Amino acid sequence: MKKIAILALLFAINISCFAQFDISFSESEKNRNITQEDVDVLKKTTTIFVYQESDEYDLDQLKETLSSVWKITKLEFVNYTEIGDYQNNEKYSFLINSLVYLELKGYISNYKKYISSYNFNLNLVHFRKHKDYYIPYSYARISQHLSIPSFVKFLSYKDIDARMVYLNSEAKYYDSYLGMLKNTLQYLNNMLENIEEVKKVNIDEKRCKYKYLEKLVTETLYVPEFVSEWLTNINRSEVISSNFAEIFENYKYKYKVVKNEELSNLTLNSEEPIYYLITRRAFGKLFINIINSKTGEIVYSEDYEARGIKSKHIKKLNTCISKSISKANREESIL
Repeated sequence: MKKIAILALLFAINISCFAQFDISFSESEKNRNITQEDVDVLKKTTTIFVYQESDEYDLDQLKETLSSVWKITKLEFVNYTEIGDYQNNEKYSFLINSLVYLELKGYISNYKKYISSYNFNLNLVHFRKHKDYYIPYSYARISQHLSIPSFVKFLSYKDIDARMVYLNSEAKYYDSYLGMLKNTLQYLNNMLENIEEVKKVNIDEKRCKYKYLEKLVTETLYVPEFVSEWLTNINRSEVISSNFAEIFENYKYKYKVVKNEELSNLTLNSEEPIYYLITRRAFGKLFINIINSKTGEIVYSEDYEARGIKSKHIKKLNTCISKSISKANREESIL
């Protein structure tokens, strides 16, 4: 399966217990927690998923897979070159690449700021009319990361327009295969559908942070190969081990490093849930997440002041699994 070059599974949510999925509501750069009223407005729209040239090879499967998990609005698919036909219409919301989003907002002068970074975003945004112009209301911002080969080639283009063309055609993003993308939209959809309950859960951060980790005692933890590639190539100012096996040698349970495409296929086709670990950097921190492939739920999340995953992070994961086992045993004894 060809990569879906649109999204890396890292969230930055202000109201979420995982602090990685930015689902705060933004109106003219003023952030606040999203409300049920905001979600109700969104539900009246048709969401346009803006796909790139590299998605067209798998477009039918892309449509079928994402439509199966995105239920909060009707979902349609439009090529990024045609998105201008939809922008000045309150009937539509968008799942849109950050650079195309900036173009729609008219922030052409800010391209340099965004395209000189490893980090890009997928935005859930709704343009609403105010007097004689439209204001973008942002519901969510999901961080994307270019693969290292793509970033190197991207830097080789000096012209901003050429960089834009490359990012929307050939560029590849880590963990941006269809299986992971499905889990991302699945998780975002569920959070928006249950926005008031999400707020209540956030009162007790630990309650959602180590959910169902006892499953990892018997289940294999899958790790996509991009985690080790990113570890080896991205780190600059901080010296850490590039030996991935060494970092995971203290993990007490079963794990398996798999190719990105293999993990995507497992996520899409496995009858039983699998659990996979990903690492992403955002807001100057390293985030380590474990995802349930059936629900898209983040069952584990920790963030560190680090540039790459280390042995001590794996030891912390062991500790959290032990806590989850103890909690599950206590709950079972009560029953």
